[in-house]
Amino acid sequence: MKTTRQEKLKYAIFVIELNRAIKRKMKFVNLKLFCGLENILQGLAQHGFILGFELIDCTTVRIFFRFTKINGDPVLRPVQLLTKSSLRNYCTLRKLRRLCFYQKSVLPRFFVLSTRQGLSLIDINNFTSLPPKTGGELLFQIN
Repeated sequence: MKTTRQEKLKYAIFVIELNRAIKRKMKFVNLKLFCGLENILQGLAQHGFILGFELIDCTTVRIFFRFTKINGDPVLRPVQLLTKSSLRNYCTLRKLRRLCFYQKSVLPRFFVLSTRQGLSLIDINNFTSLPPKTGGELLFQIN
Protein backbone atom coordinates (compact mmCIF):
# COMPACT_ATOMS: atom_id res chain seq x y z
CA MET A 1 0.00 0.00 0.00
CA LYS A 2 1.60 3.22 -1.13
CA THR A 3 1.08 6.17 1.17
CA THR A 4 0.46 9.53 -0.41
CA ARG A 5 1.31 12.97 0.94
CA GLN A 6 -2.30 13.53 2.04
CA GLU A 7 -2.30 10.29 4.03
CA LYS A 8 0.95 11.32 5.73
CA LEU A 9 -0.72 14.55 6.75
CA LYS A 10 -3.61 12.55 8.23
CA TYR A 11 -1.15 10.48 10.29
CA ALA A 12 0.62 13.60 11.56
CA ILE A 13 -2.65 15.29 12.53
CA PHE A 14 -3.79 12.10 14.26
CA VAL A 15 -0.59 11.91 16.34
CA ILE A 16 -0.71 15.62 17.24
CA GLU A 17 -4.35 15.50 18.36
CA LEU A 18 -3.83 12.24 20.27
CA ASN A 19 -0.80 13.62 22.10
CA ARG A 20 -2.67 16.83 22.94
CA ALA A 21 -5.50 14.81 24.50
CA ILE A 22 -3.03 12.64 26.46
CA LYS A 23 -1.20 15.66 27.88
CA ARG A 24 -4.48 17.30 28.91
CA LYS A 25 -5.60 14.02 30.58
CA MET A 26 -8.90 13.99 28.70
CA LYS A 27 -11.23 11.02 29.19
CA PHE A 28 -11.93 10.71 25.48
CA VAL A 29 -11.09 12.40 22.21
CA ASN A 30 -12.84 12.62 18.83
CA LEU A 31 -10.52 12.15 15.86
CA LYS A 32 -10.85 11.83 12.10
CA LEU A 33 -11.04 8.25 10.88
CA PHE A 34 -8.66 7.08 8.15
CA CYS A 35 -8.07 3.77 6.43
CA GLY A 36 -6.61 1.16 8.80
CA LEU A 37 -7.13 3.10 12.05
CA GLU A 38 -9.76 0.67 13.35
CA ASN A 39 -7.24 -2.21 13.31
CA ILE A 40 -4.70 -0.12 15.22
CA LEU A 41 -7.28 0.90 17.83
CA GLN A 42 -8.41 -2.72 18.28
CA GLY A 43 -4.80 -3.70 18.94
CA LEU A 44 -4.38 -0.87 21.46
CA ALA A 45 -7.55 -1.95 23.24
CA GLN A 46 -6.40 -5.60 23.35
CA HIS A 47 -3.07 -4.61 24.88
CA GLY A 48 -4.71 -2.37 27.48
CA PHE A 49 -3.57 1.06 26.31
CA ILE A 50 -7.11 2.35 25.80
CA LEU A 51 -10.51 1.36 27.17
CA GLY A 52 -12.06 1.22 23.74
CA PHE A 53 -13.39 3.26 20.86
CA GLU A 54 -16.65 3.88 19.04
CA LEU A 55 -17.45 5.08 15.56
CA ILE A 56 -19.55 8.23 15.74
CA ASP A 57 -20.09 8.43 12.01
CA CYS A 58 -18.23 7.34 8.89
CA THR A 59 -15.52 10.00 9.35
CA THR A 60 -15.11 10.32 13.14
CA VAL A 61 -13.99 7.95 15.89
CA ARG A 62 -14.13 8.52 19.67
CA ILE A 63 -11.23 7.02 21.65
CA PHE A 64 -11.65 6.37 25.40
CA PHE A 65 -8.44 6.54 27.43
CA ARG A 66 -7.44 4.28 30.32
CA PHE A 67 -5.88 5.85 33.43
CA THR A 68 -3.66 4.49 36.20
CA LYS A 69 -5.15 4.15 39.67
CA ILE A 70 -2.10 5.53 41.50
CA ASN A 71 -1.73 9.04 40.09
CA GLY A 72 -4.39 9.26 37.38
CA ASP A 73 -2.02 9.47 34.42
CA PRO A 74 -3.10 7.97 31.09
CA VAL A 75 -1.72 4.50 30.39
CA LEU A 76 -1.00 5.55 26.80
CA ARG A 77 2.15 7.69 26.65
CA PRO A 78 2.62 10.35 23.95
CA VAL A 79 2.95 8.77 20.53
CA GLN A 80 6.09 9.50 18.53
CA LEU A 81 5.75 10.19 14.82
CA LEU A 82 8.57 8.42 12.98
CA THR A 83 7.96 9.52 9.41
CA LYS A 84 7.35 12.84 7.73
CA SER A 85 6.65 13.87 4.18
CA SER A 86 10.27 15.07 3.94
CA LEU A 87 11.82 12.01 5.63
CA ARG A 88 10.43 8.53 5.18
CA ASN A 89 11.60 5.65 7.35
CA TYR A 90 11.40 2.28 5.65
CA CYS A 91 12.23 -0.76 7.72
CA THR A 92 12.24 -4.50 7.29
CA LEU A 93 11.25 -6.81 10.11
CA ARG A 94 14.88 -7.88 10.47
CA LYS A 95 16.04 -4.28 11.00
CA LEU A 96 13.21 -3.68 13.44
CA ARG A 97 14.24 -6.73 15.49
CA ARG A 98 17.82 -5.47 15.61
CA LEU A 99 16.71 -2.00 16.63
CA CYS A 100 14.56 -3.34 19.47
CA PHE A 101 17.25 -5.77 20.62
CA TYR A 102 19.82 -3.00 21.09
CA GLN A 103 17.37 -0.64 22.80
CA LYS A 104 16.50 -2.74 25.82
CA SER A 105 13.46 -1.14 27.39
CA VAL A 106 11.14 -2.19 30.18
CA LEU A 107 8.14 -0.46 28.58
CA PRO A 108 6.14 -2.40 26.01
CA ARG A 109 6.68 -0.81 22.62
CA PHE A 110 4.59 -1.07 19.51
CA PHE A 111 5.26 0.18 16.02
CA VAL A 112 2.71 1.00 13.33
CA LEU A 113 3.90 -0.02 9.88
CA SER A 114 2.34 0.78 6.55
CA THR A 115 2.65 -2.44 4.55
CA ARG A 116 1.15 -3.70 1.31
CA GLN A 117 -1.72 -5.23 3.26
CA GLY A 118 -2.47 -1.94 5.07
CA LEU A 119 -1.59 -0.58 8.50
CA SER A 120 -0.36 -3.10 11.04
CA LEU A 121 0.48 -2.83 14.74
CA ILE A 122 3.70 -4.68 15.57
CA ASP A 123 4.50 -5.79 19.10
CA ILE A 124 8.27 -5.97 19.62
CA ASN A 125 7.84 -8.82 22.11
CA ASN A 126 5.88 -10.98 19.65
CA PHE A 127 7.65 -11.08 16.29
CA THR A 128 6.70 -14.72 15.72
CA SER A 129 3.18 -13.85 14.55
CA LEU A 130 4.49 -12.00 11.50
CA PRO A 131 5.86 -13.44 8.27
CA PRO A 132 9.68 -13.14 8.12
CA LYS A 133 9.78 -10.82 5.11
CA THR A 134 7.35 -8.23 6.47
CA GLY A 135 8.47 -4.66 6.06
CA GLY A 136 7.21 -1.24 5.22
CA GLU A 137 7.22 2.36 6.28
CA LEU A 138 7.44 3.10 10.01
CA LEU A 139 4.67 5.57 10.79
CA PHE A 140 4.69 5.94 14.57
CA GLN A 141 5.81 4.35 17.83
CA ILE A 142 3.59 3.69 20.84
CA ASN A 143 5.07 3.26 24.32
